[in-house]
Amino acid sequence: WGLAGGLLIAVRPQNLVFMVLPAVDLWMIGWLQPGGNTGRRLLRALARGTLFALGVFIGFFHQMLAWRVIFGRWLVHAYAVDPANSFDFRCPAFLRVLFSPLHGLFTWTPVVLLAVLGLGWLARKDRGLAIRLSLAFLLHVYLVGSWSQWWAGASFGNRFFVGSTPIFTLGLGALIEEAGHYLRRPLLGGLAGGLILWNLLFFYQK
Repeated sequence: WGLAGGLLIAVRPQNLVFMVLPAVDLWMIGWLQPGGNTGRRLLRALARGTLFALGVFIGFFHQMLAWRVIFGRWLVHAYAVDPANSFDFRCPAFLRVLFSPLHGLFTWTPVVLLAVLGLGWLARKDRGLAIRLSLAFLLHVYLVGSWSQWWAGASFGNRFFVGSTPIFTLGLGALIEEAGHYLRRPLLGGLAGGLILWNLLFFYQK
C-alpha cells in the first residue's frame, strides 16, 4: 500500500492528502484497538507506519530522480514555476471552491454534491470508512482552496478533484442504494439524465 501511495503522489502531489487514510488506520491500531498490551500495539503501529513510509518513498523516488536530473534538485515545487502562484493556508477559499460560478465543484458538477451527502448514508454501514473519506475530502478542499488559482485555470470544471473520484463513487453508490428503496428506477434515471444535461450545457456557454 505504501508503494501505491508513493505512485499516487507522483501522479499529482496534492494526492498527499489521501495519506490521511492510512494515518488514521495506524492511529486506531496504536490507540483505539481494544485488548492487548498498549506498548505492543504502539510498536506494531510504528512498525507498520515505517514500512508504509518506506513504500511511499520507493514509489515516489522515480519522480525525485527525474527532478534531480532535470532541475538539479531532489525536491521541486512544480507549481511554483510562476511566482504569482502560491499557497495561503491561512485563508483558504473554502466556499468558493465548492459553490463559485468559476469552476465551483458543486456548481459545475452537482452530482458530486449528492455523492458527498451520500457519505452520510455510507456511515450507517461503515462509520469508520465514512469518517476517513470525509476527512480526506475536507483536507482536499482545504488544500485546493489554499492555492492562488483554486479554480483550476481554464479547465472544464475543477480538475483538481479528479483524485477524489473514489470518494465520490462510494458516496454516490450509498446514496443510490438508499434512494432505490423510495424512488423508482425511471425517476432515478431521469435525475441522472438531468445531471448529465447540466454538464453538457456548459459546453454551450458563451
